[in-house]
Amino acid sequence: MCNKVMKSCPPLLSAKISIKIAKKLGVVSVIDIRVLWPESFEMILPSKIGKVFLWPLRKFSDSIYDSSDALVAVSQTYLERAISVCIDKSKPSLVLHLGIDLAHFDNFYRKGSSTLFKKGKDEFWVTYIGTIGTSYDIETVLNCAKLLKDSHPNIRFFIAGEGPNLSKMKKIALENNLKSCEFTGWLNIDALVSLLKQSDVGLNTIVYKSKVSFPNKVFDYMAAGVPIINSISGEFENLITSENIGLQYFSQNEDSLRKAIFHLYNHPEERKIMGINARKLVEDKFDRNKIT
Repeated sequence: MCNKVMKSCPPLLSAKISIKIAKKLGVVSVIDIRVLWPESFEMILPSKIGKVFLWPLRKFSDSIYDSSDALVAVSQTYLERAISVCIDKSKPSLVLHLGIDLAHFDNFYRKGSSTLFKKGKDEFWVTYIGTIGTSYDIETVLNCAKLLKDSHPNIRFFIAGEGPNLSKMKKIALENNLKSCEFTGWLNIDALVSLLKQSDVGLNTIVYKSKVSFPNKVFDYMAAGVPIINSISGEFENLITSENIGLQYFSQNEDSLRKAIFHLYNHPEERKIMGINARKLVEDKFDRNKIT
């Protein structure tokens, strides 16, 4: 019989039930924290209303972390949040980043079979991949593109992905005649790798209220050897700085983003070094074939 029960959190209710089952069976329960709930809802609710409305859910999630036998989280930030409400601060815990299967990624990178994207001479590609939703700072990307469209038409912005705010972002781009911006929609792995292979910058653009701390997209950027422009503070910001793999900008500030893009645009050697550092980092610490 299995000697442990592991449950991803969220969802909260099934995590609670899993812990109860584990206790009845006399086995270890491990909670795998991939998203912070209910904190993820806080950014879409007024602060006072949110605190009152979400208080029962917060207490419920606290009880899950506390009653589990062990904790695993996709970031140090998430793990510290869980440990902070546990009576036993020394319970077994581990940060296990989602990372990336480099062998799989590299297979497509070497192959380069997709012809969906073809870079023009002297073009500079700034790419975002992922969800187009409330937590992601896509409108700032479009506002930045608006600032640059006349002076630097060779700087192109690719927004790859889908989400609830996609139609709104497309409307903004259309209203501002942002011909330098291309919404690619969902891409298969072949096309995605082809896009990243030709990109000069990868964007990790998160709104400042978001609870996202270490999103999946950064591993794809690093695997492609692309420097990252990042808006998340804390854990990932420290990694950006300490490993010299990109630059920081102030979330929801298009001028700050413009300056970061310009810096990498005007310093190709620095950009190259950051890309090399990013690739080495993912090889050393975030390859799923090594960390799992």
